[in-house]
Order: sequence, then structure tokens, then C-alpha cells
Amino acid sequence: MKEIHVTDMKCIHCQEKIEKALKRKGIKSTIDLENKTVSVEEKDVQTAVDCISSAGYTPSL
Repeated sequence: MKEIHVTDMKCIHCQEKIEKALKRKGIKSTIDLENKTVSVEEKDVQTAVDCISSAGYTPSL
């Protein structure tokens, strides 16, 4: 699993928005709101970063 940091994910609504965006692309993820991270499989990293960006957040590796 690869961690993507999303420092502007601040609340449960942010988490849900990101989860929905990733699910639409078929990406399984584990989101840790407290640590502001999204974990995805290595093969899905670039697609996940694009999804998170499209949802209005700023992902970084």
C-alpha cells in the first residue's frame, strides 16, 4: 500500500467525498482522517492522485 497525504482533508465530509471519487474509479482505499492520509495499492497511485485532485483536494506523495 502507498500513502498519499491530503493535508486539506479536514472533516468526515472531506473523507466521504474522497472515498466516493475513488470508488467511482474502482480504487480500494483506506482513509485515515486523523493523519490525513489515503492508502491505495501501488498500481492505483496515479489514478488516485488524479481523483483526489478532481475532488478538489491537494494530494502529495
